[in-house]
Amino acid sequence: MTVAPAVGVVSRTDDVLELLSNLSDKDVHALLAGLDTAVGERAAEVKTRLSARAKAEPAHRQDGAESEADGKFSNLSEAAYGDVADFHRGLEVVGTPHPQARDQMHKEHTQKADSQQEFEAWNSGKNVTTPQKEWDFVVEPFFSVSVCAGTSPADWTRKHVDYGGSRAPIRLQVFNHATSATLVTERGDVTFGNYNCADALEDSDPLWLHKDEVGLVKVVVLRHVKSQLDGVSLRAALAKKNIDVQVKAAEHRADKIVQVLSTYLDETDGSASRSTFDGVVEAFDKKKAASVAEVEALIDYFHAKLARQKIKKPEVIAMRMYTGPG
Repeated sequence: MTVAPAVGVVSRTDDVLELLSNLSDKDVHALLAGLDTAVGERAAEVKTRLSARAKAEPAHRQDGAESEADGKFSNLSEAAYGDVADFHRGLEVVGTPHPQARDQMHKEHTQKADSQQEFEAWNSGKNVTTPQKEWDFVVEPFFSVSVCAGTSPADWTRKHVDYGGSRAPIRLQVFNHATSATLVTERGDVTFGNYNCADALEDSDPLWLHKDEVGLVKVVVLRHVKSQLDGVSLRAALAKKNIDVQVKAAEHRADKIVQVLSTYLDETDGSASRSTFDGVVEAFDKKKAASVAEVEALIDYFHAKLARQKIKKPEVIAMRMYTGPG
């Protein structure tokens, strides 16, 4: 068969159709037979890889039984490491994400053979930690029995006395409210985001925030403001509060706000953050950069933009884990 030399590099569908129309029936059958063989060989290779991986990494379970979620999705392949060539071959090699993302992340960090194995990180100073500790730091850094409205977050009991790297733990609820994350429950979806009233809820409510945490939500959103604010977004944010800024002045004002905010966060933020909303307001007041009403308007505007992204709670956990919690 002499099809290959005639094929070359084809970039358009019309070229493919024209090429096939010029082939003889014999050549078309030969071409299809070759494709069938190639696909069969590739399928066998993938099956061998997945089988080998399953034998090399047995499931680690606390009770030795298959969970309901695993049973339901037992026919799905599990994501695996691979080389660049595997990446280009597609998901049939590296596997598809598990539908129960939060549960699987929890297992990866707390129930695997290396979950208690120490490793060294430097994202917030030297930090000797474990996957289990990182999961606790992000998802539930305090013992739940100590978390209540009657005591300060500074007095809540940490699951680990020292999280390493001088890191001060912040509850996941703060980041959920900052991003207006969605929590999927048996009774339906629940959305975070109404943080200004969250401290009035019962402290048993999953949406509850301590009054001191309300300001932390604003600080988290202001981190986003610092990296996104420009003249256009400044005018749009203030216009929603009926505050007018001239086009020519907007860019300069935005730059000044970003400069003041950056200076304040550089001095107070980080792994052991001392940033507070009151501190931000004081910094703006000293530099005559923005009023309290203007800062609140910026927070509301960018908070609403984050809400439109429809972020789910497992994604908030994944983002915190991926960027190196600090």
